[in-house]
Amino acid sequence: MIIVNLAAGQDYILRDPTVLHHPVQIIGGHNVVWRGGEIQPSTWLATGAIKLQHVGIGGGTVHLEGINITGVLNDAIIGGEYSNLYKPSGTLADATLQVENIRIGLLSGDSTLQHQDCIQSYGGWKNLRVDHFTCHSPYQGFFLPWEDGASNNQGVLSHFDIRNANLYDSTPSAGSSFQTLIHFGDRNGSFSATTHQQTGNLSNVYLRATQRTLNQETYPNAGTTSSDGTVVHSTISSSGTISWASTWAVSGYITPGVPPTGDFVPAGVAGIGYVSPGYL
Repeated sequence: MIIVNLAAGQDYILRDPTVLHHPVQIIGGHNVVWRGGEIQPSTWLATGAIKLQHVGIGGGTVHLEGINITGVLNDAIIGGEYSNLYKPSGTLADATLQVENIRIGLLSGDSTLQHQDCIQSYGGWKNLRVDHFTCHSPYQGFFLPWEDGASNNQGVLSHFDIRNANLYDSTPSAGSSFQTLIHFGDRNGSFSATTHQQTGNLSNVYLRATQRTLNQETYPNAGTTSSDGTVVHSTISSSGTISWASTWAVSGYITPGVPPTGDFVPAGVAGIGYVSPGYL
């Protein structure tokens, strides 16, 4: 693993002029920008291709853009502001994570040992913003609980904003089953009035579900209930789109299938030599 230790409270621009064959862990830093790069791990490790820890504390922003992630992969982008800091449950994060123009090849590894996620939030973010994103996963896509249940990774994900994103499911490894392409709003799989405070937006989000129904690959789904009677279920329209606007402060909807014009981040857009179009 490549460990990038950054001083707390300092701003950084990270550059990746060559293909990286190991996962990258970023620890510390305030405003951190990484534009362009290629991560192709050659050996499987039970971690993310990009792991974020103790970053953005004090209202900073982490901006990841134009990175192509392929190779022997487990998770893709994981972590949060307070990951591994043992914060009290309900601690509000004040950092923002922005993910733009990132493409993730098929995640691999053994799903019975370590779950594969396109983006997994734990340790909290004030805002998680995704714009132009494509990912293939055999287990989970966006895993965005209100808070992770592990004592070392507590911290609230207050809001997510996902735009122009498309995810594909695929056959999981032997002994496991595909879970969800989008999962939000819970703590340890349980929903309540407290976790229901999470808000979000979905715009031009496409999920191709082939392992189970799209309803089953979203959570909360049409049949989900909470522990205290808070209404949390989704709504499925006659056209097959799925929304949560009637039960959550989550605008927009999920569309089944693939975008009409193809992936939002086609092969060759992200990687070494990436040229940023600016904020999309």
